[in-house]
This record gives sequence, structure tokens and C-alpha cells, in this order.
Amino acid sequence: MLVSSFSLSLAFAYPAHYFVVKETSDGSLAVVSHQLVDISGMPDSTTADVNPTRLESQMAIEVRDKASGKTVFRKIAVASPWLRGEFHGSDGIDGHSLQQDERLYVVRVPMGAGTAMKLNAYRALADPVSYAGPQSRAASIQTAGLDIDLDGYAAVADAAPLPPLPAGAATGIFYQNGNPSNRLDLLIVAEGYTAAQQSQFVQQATALVDNFLLVSPYSDFRHLINVKWLFVPSNQSGADKPACVGSTGPVVAVDTAFDATFCSSGIQRLVTISQSKVLTAAAAVADWDLILVLVNDNEYGGSGGSVGVATTNASSVQIMQHEFGHSFTKLADEYDSPFPGFPTCSDLSGTSPCEANVTDVTLLANIKWRGWISALTPVPTTGALSDPLGAGLWQGARYFSTGMYRQCNNGMMRSLGVPFCNVDRDAFVKRFYSGGWGAPALGVSLIEPGALPSATALNSIVLTNSLFQATLAGSLAAAGLTASWVVDGNVVTSRTSNHGALESFTYQMPNTATHTIELRVTDNTPLALVKPTSSRAWTVTGIPDTLPGAPTNVIVSTLPGRATVSFTSTAGAGSPIISFTVTCTATGRPPLTATGASSPITVQGLSGGVSYSCSVRATNNAGPGTASAGVQFTSARNPGTTPLIMLLLD
Repeated sequence: MLVSSFSLSLAFAYPAHYFVVKETSDGSLAVVSHQLVDISGMPDSTTADVNPTRLESQMAIEVRDKASGKTVFRKIAVASPWLRGEFHGSDGIDGHSLQQDERLYVVRVPMGAGTAMKLNAYRALADPVSYAGPQSRAASIQTAGLDIDLDGYAAVADAAPLPPLPAGAATGIFYQNGNPSNRLDLLIVAEGYTAAQQSQFVQQATALVDNFLLVSPYSDFRHLINVKWLFVPSNQSGADKPACVGSTGPVVAVDTAFDATFCSSGIQRLVTISQSKVLTAAAAVADWDLILVLVNDNEYGGSGGSVGVATTNASSVQIMQHEFGHSFTKLADEYDSPFPGFPTCSDLSGTSPCEANVTDVTLLANIKWRGWISALTPVPTTGALSDPLGAGLWQGARYFSTGMYRQCNNGMMRSLGVPFCNVDRDAFVKRFYSGGWGAPALGVSLIEPGALPSATALNSIVLTNSLFQATLAGSLAAAGLTASWVVDGNVVTSRTSNHGALESFTYQMPNTATHTIELRVTDNTPLALVKPTSSRAWTVTGIPDTLPGAPTNVIVSTLPGRATVSFTSTAGAGSPIISFTVTCTATGRPPLTATGASSPITVQGLSGGVSYSCSVRATNNAGPGTASAGVQFTSARNPGTTPLIMLLLD
């Protein structure tokens, strides 16, 4: 029989390369920094096509074995060409979107001797300020390429290692809610804090994180979000404050770790940092998916893009909540302040579809969020609904006052300090579970890593049991999770479960065919119309309970009270026999067994005149666990008082 042994796996650390790569305005690529790091989850290898949206640029990463030329790892890294500043205005959001010529990518690939890496950057083939939304797949051009011999970087003498963090640098954890390989991982980085102000940073960053996660949908999934912090001391406190329109205080210049400054691009509230320095330092906490820099200045300001920036001002957290709607959920702005030269998107033509929360469609049947619209809500919609989060079709969105429509009257993507609406939250859930934002590449799975058996293709001896187990992860919604075990496409058991539950299923192999065992999990969160699902499948092939070699020269001799069995069996290559067991049974009598490493084997204690059925089983070391097998033969009965032996060896 197959014997399965299970243990819940703990997080492992895998050695990896961590590169920061810069793409300049002329399209060339250069390594900014490199570090050998340990990460909790092996980097995901994906085969997504390189086809950037007008919101992003992408870099194809391919690692090859130098000897064979075989690709051993493939990944897409994403960079944002946009710097965003969106602040409280007199009648909504005061918004600014600025294109950046320099683009920075973080490349994390597993260590491996004898490998080389090829990098190719791609940009959408479009007007440099065009932005047709995350669903818009634009024609792309390859702008640059870079070849890197990873062996050279792995060798300490030849590497260009990351400069050590300054004295006084430290890392810590706000919330550790699971293995980073199945979590959204945020990193809060200190800027403008001196070495003596570390405790002040931790206190203020804690308040920022807690307030950031107060709003739905972030609050609904905070138990699936890890938040860590990185403290890098600055020589002086605060941030630079050059003179610009709107600035009222004195000009300030301070020496900080990441060069924080107000008045970026002449916009007083637009606070930026050196992204290359931040991304380089973030190798100290290499598992991050998204980074937020907290600047030690109480004046209102911040920015969004590849790296979020916020000051300690209480209102700055609302900037971060809105910017996270852009950077993570890929939502569009819903305010209608004009953006000169900003091209439109269209859900009518299909060539440049709009983001999840805006559209130019007015026919109800064709509106992509129609499932959220109540039958009593007029379309188009004017005025507020009784449900402030409710969906409709309000004119004015995406920097246009006419011809473009938003999904709710006044949500977070239109005004700061108000909730996200239903369609926004639905888009977050879809993004959270579908990936594209870091690791895991395919999004958070409702089935935690470490499901057992770890192999997906198994053998099982006929009529023996195999155990399948998995721990679930999902929302804390009242409706819970639905866990179903499916055999060959047919649901055999289904029940309501919950986050953190261990689900088990025992399957008895019926025959020598191949069968599929699948665990399907659905998150019944009310935030999504289409409920997120995950599955894990195993294929199990039945194998007969026979030795891997044919038995020969079977000889059975019987004497009063005993039976001696002599036989020869040849095991398959690589599967040596460990031991043989002979078992004899009779109705109403206890079984009698004898074990030996070789033939012959004698079973003693048999009663005369009683009819016994005996079997010979062999144990070998084929495959995982313990495999047992038997053979079939019969024996002539001896007359007199000896036992009646019928050897039916399975």
C-alpha cells in the first residue's frame, strides 16, 4: 500500500539576484545596483506576452542556461512612466499627471550557476502622454536590451554589491499575515528621520498604515496583507522646500537619505524622492510588492507612481488611498478637470478600452458594471442615490465633463476623504486575486502554498487510500469560502469553510485507471460580482498490487503447524526488495504472519485440517513513501493432519 506522510511546510528562504535597472530617455538600460538576497517565495516564472499598456512600460526578463541555451526562468517587470500628484482642491481633486523619461525596474531572479540573463524593455507605440487604461493593449516597440552574466554577479569578487545600509538602519514588521509567496506585501520606508528618530518613525508609520487600511476594500483584505518597515537614517530631518508657486515658508535644504523635496515640477504639494535610491535600499526587505515612503514633514503633500510618497500630515493618507487605487487597482480618475491633450479611451470601439470604473457607453445592456446597477436607477444618472456607493452612469470622468461617464456619484477616485464605490471595490478584488502586481505573479490564491501531496502526478496501489490536504486563504466575509472536492469532474463533497481552515480529502484508488482529484475554492465576498476561485488538481494513476518482477520457482511445503514458502522474484531496476511478508488467514482465527528479507519464509502456528488463505507481499523502495506488492500462486494440499493451504497471493 502507499503510505502518505504529511507535514505543513514552513516558509523557506531562496537565494536570488536583486537588480535595480534604469531605462533612460534614449532607451538604453543600465544596472543601478545589485544585491544577492534571500526571499521567502521563489520568484514566479511567467510567460506573459510583452505588450505594455499606455499606462506602463515593461521589461522582459529571460534567464538561460549558458551550456544548453535552454530558458530556465522568464518574467515581466513593470515600470510606471507617470508621476501623479492629486490633492484636496476647492471643489474636488487638484490633479497633476507628469510623464517621467527615466524608468526604473526591479528584477528578482533565482540564483543558479551557469546562467545568463537577457533584458529587453518595451514601450507602448503611442503618443508619449497617451493613457488608454490597463485593458488597452497597445502595439509596442522594443527600446533597449541588456545582457548580464549572472555568474559574474554571483561571484563575490566580481559582483557590484549593494552598498551596505548606513549605521543605524533597521527593519521590522507591522503585520505578518502569512508567507509573502501568497500575500500582498507592502513596505514602508523612512525618509527624513535622523538616527535618534527611529521610534518616532515607527509610531507615525504605524498610524499611517492603520489609517490607510481603514477604508474598504483594503480593510476587508488586511489579514492577507503583510506590512514591513525599513528605517534608513538621514543626517538631517525633514525634506527640501525650494521656492515655488504656493510656497509660503522659508527655503529649506536638508541632507536626507532619499532626497525628498517639495515643489517638484514647480508644484508646491508634489513631494518626490529619489526612486533609484529607495529601490536600491529596499533590497534589505526583498519580498516587497509595493513601496510607500513616509517623509518626516507635517506639511501636506505626496505623490504616486512606481513608489508612493506621503508626508506625516493627517490628510496625506487620503492621497495614498487614492493613489493606491491607481497603482494597484488600475482605476482611472473620475473627476472632470481638463487635462489638455489627454487622449480619450473608448469602450465602444474596443481598440482602446477604458479602465474598470469609467466608460463612454450609455446603453445599459452594454455597460460593463451593469450588474451593480439597481433596476430602479436611471441610466444615465443624475444626482445622488440613497446608497452613496451605488452604481449608475454619471457624466463627467477621466478629465472630460461630457462624453465620459463614471460609475458612482462621488467616490474615492473623484474626491479625497470619501469611500471607494462598489465598482472600485470589485476591481480591487479582481486585481488582488488575478495578479500582475508582484509575487505571486497570478495573485493571491485561495489555496495556500504547501498543499499536499506536493507532487501533482501520483501513483496509488489499487484499493489503498491517499490523503489530500490544503489550507485555505480568503476574505472574512460572513458567507465564507466554499471548498469542494471534485473527482473526475464530479463534485463529491462541498462545504462552507473559512480563512485558515485545513481541508482534507481521502481517496481510495478504485482501479488501475488515471483519475483527477481537484480542490476548488470560491470566495463568497460580497465585494465581487464574479466570485474569485482557485483550484489545485492532482492526477492519480492506479497500479496493481504486484511485484515489479514476475515470481518464479514457487515451492510450498507443509508440515503440521507450519507452511514454508520458497520463491524467487526480481524487482524492477532501482526498486530493490526490502522485505517479504507471508500472511495466512482462516475464518474465525487470528492471522499468522512471518517476515523475512529473502526466501524461504516459514509461517508457524497453523492448525491441522483448517483451510488457510495465504499471501506473500513484498515491500520495495520505489517512489515516495512505501510501496507494497504481491504475487499469485496456489499450492497442493498435503494429506493427513497438516493444514489445508490455498496460497492466493495478491
